[in-house]
Amino acid sequence: MSAGLRVTRLDAAAFTALREPWSDLLERADASVFQSWEWLHSWWEHLGGGQLWLLALHAEDRLVGLAPLCLGRYFGLPLRRLQLLGTGVSDRLGFVLDREHAAEGADALLAYLAERADGWDLLDLQQLPEGSPAAVCAAPSGLHELGYEQEVCPYVPLPASWEELTARLGTRFRQNLRYYPRRMERDHAVELRRADAASLTADVEAMVRLHQARWRSRGLPGALAGGRVRAFHQAAAPRLLERDWLRLYSLRLDGRQVASLHCLHFRDAVGYYLGGMDPAWARLSPGTVLTAHAVREAIAAGAREFDFLRGDETYKQSWQPEQRINRRRVFWAPRGRGRLTPRLIGWERRLERRLKAWASKR
Repeated sequence: MSAGLRVTRLDAAAFTALREPWSDLLERADASVFQSWEWLHSWWEHLGGGQLWLLALHAEDRLVGLAPLCLGRYFGLPLRRLQLLGTGVSDRLGFVLDREHAAEGADALLAYLAERADGWDLLDLQQLPEGSPAAVCAAPSGLHELGYEQEVCPYVPLPASWEELTARLGTRFRQNLRYYPRRMERDHAVELRRADAASLTADVEAMVRLHQARWRSRGLPGALAGGRVRAFHQAAAPRLLERDWLRLYSLRLDGRQVASLHCLHFRDAVGYYLGGMDPAWARLSPGTVLTAHAVREAIAAGAREFDFLRGDETYKQSWQPEQRINRRRVFWAPRGRGRLTPRLIGWERRLERRLKAWASKR
C-alpha cells in the first residue's frame, strides 16, 4: 500500500452517516451519479443483500477514496462474489477517488482486497468506464484476472443550439423531429412536464407502468418488473431531485400520459436512463418526441453532452452518437472455488449474448 494511505472497512451505520463526506469526495472525483451516496444507499436499502464491504481510503485524516462493495452468492451458487454496490441497475461504476490520489488509491484498495482474498472467491467489477482508475490499474499480486469490453455507451456531444445539432442529423430523422410534434399539436392537447416534489411519486409510478407496458407488448419482462426495483426507484428519486440531478419527463396527450423519460443531469452531461411508452400511441412516436424535448432542455441548460448510457439499441443510432466503452474486470485467487471463475464467466457471457440476440428480435 502507498505510504500515507490507510484503508478501513465501514459498517452499515457508518454508510448511512456518510452522506455529506461522500458528497464532498464526489466533487473531487471523476465519478458518475451512479457512484453517489443518493443512488448507492438507495440501492443498498432495496436491492442490496449479503454482507456490506464498504472501504474508506484516507490520506492522514482526509477521506480520499471509497470502494462500495458487498459480498453475496454468484447466481445462487456456493461461490462468494464481491461486487460493486449498484451492479445491475447502474451504468457507470467503480471506486470513488479524489483526483489527486486516483491511481495510487485504486492500487491501495485492490491491494487491501487481495490481502483478504480468503473472504471471497471472485471480485467482480462491472461497468467500469474505460480509462477510469479501477479499469486501468494493475492486477494485485497473487490474483488472476479476466477482463473484457462489457458495454457500448453511445453519447452525443452537444453544440450551443438545437439547430446546430439537428443540422448534422440524417434528413429522414430531422423530418420526423418536426413532423411528430406538429401532428400531436394538430390533433391533441399536448403537455410536456418535468417532475417536481409534488408530482414525483405519481410520475415515478407512471414511468414504471409505461416502461413495463412497452416491454410487455414485446413479450419481455422489462427492467422494472420486480417490486424491489420499483421500491429502489421510489426511494432514489426524491434524493436525486433534492440534488437537482433528476430529470423525469412526462408527455400527456388530451390529459393522458403516453410516455415517460427518466434522465439524470450530473455535472455537464444529461443521461438517458430509462424510458416508457404506451404502445397504443406508437404511431405518434412519443418516445422520440420526449427524447428530443430532453435534448433541447439539456442544450438550454448548458450541458456538453447527451449520454445514452449503456446499450447500442437502434433508436440511439438516429442521433449519430459517438461511443465509449465500459469494461468488466473479474479477479480470483488461484486456489479453492475461485478457480471456477473463468469457466463460469464464460458460460454467463454466452447466455447473456443469446438472451440479447433473442430480445432484439422481439
